[in-house]
Amino acid sequence: MGDAALDNWLNEGHPYGHAVQGRTGALEVLTLEQAQAFYAKAYVREAVTMGIAGDVSAQGTLETGLLALPVGRALNPTPRSRPPVDGRSLVLIQGSGDSVGWHMGHPMDVDRSHPDYPALLLGLSAFGEHRQSWGTMFQVMRTERGLNYGDYAYVEHYRQVGWSDTQELGTVRLQPQFSMWLRPIQPENAAFALKLALHLAEQVVEEGLEPGHFERMQQSLVKRTQTLARDPGRSLGFAVDAAAMGHPNRLEMGPALEALTLEQVNAALRTHVHPEKLKIVGVAPEPEILLATLLEDSPTPIVYADVTPSPEQDLLDQTVATSSAELLSGVVLPAQDLFR
Repeated sequence: MGDAALDNWLNEGHPYGHAVQGRTGALEVLTLEQAQAFYAKAYVREAVTMGIAGDVSAQGTLETGLLALPVGRALNPTPRSRPPVDGRSLVLIQGSGDSVGWHMGHPMDVDRSHPDYPALLLGLSAFGEHRQSWGTMFQVMRTERGLNYGDYAYVEHYRQVGWSDTQELGTVRLQPQFSMWLRPIQPENAAFALKLALHLAEQVVEEGLEPGHFERMQQSLVKRTQTLARDPGRSLGFAVDAAAMGHPNRLEMGPALEALTLEQVNAALRTHVHPEKLKIVGVAPEPEILLATLLEDSPTPIVYADVTPSPEQDLLDQTVATSSAELLSGVVLPAQDLFR
């Protein structure tokens, strides 16, 4: 819910701000004529990017089928303006569970064809790659403090395949966004966890990666790029994504990653990641209490369950607990009104 709500909010007035599944109430007012008109306009030969993996003997049959589609004009995606993000704003949603989830981010113009994409990919992978334990966020928040399950950062819109850590193909966007998420968190540590994530994001932008971390991450990413396509179907999927979007093939980025320097990665983080400009969404069981705590800038000490903090941890805990989330605004929304 938090991920979908952030998408809507970041892309308000933009097609990305409309959930793929549609909105509540839309089907009741949709007419047959509207559906037929869209079908005739969208499902045309020029809109199809076709690829074959494995046995290509079916190529002729597929091409014949493609020719059966009507001729038209592809509805190619074009960039649209998105609302600017100034400062940090917060939306809290009444959740039905007993934990808190945070999602936050801002629009970004670094797609896979941007010269800074490999550097930003490496930098954010080191900071918090999806469902991996080597990220700075994961190490500080989960490994050292046991705060929650996952703490990750993204260079682009991310959907995983099922319950795996593999990225879903066919979901690349023309206009990407930087985002972070951390969940699930016990309510008593929700405010502290948000502040700590903001602190770590500010730190990685201001100070960059350390040389050792950069070198380990670079070696890992270069090697793992060769394993992203585990079968011919996924290899084809990456190729179709690249052809349809006009981007470089993600499977062929190994040399670009290998050529990166620490300075390039840190410069990309400073240029494109803005922790001071974030839209923040939280899903919480008691959102009014959490909102009041954050807006009042009152101390929010961490509550440890079974971890004894080191002196270094304790010092950072105190700094974060007494810091401000620097929110310009905050509001609580009922869940049932989100996707109408």
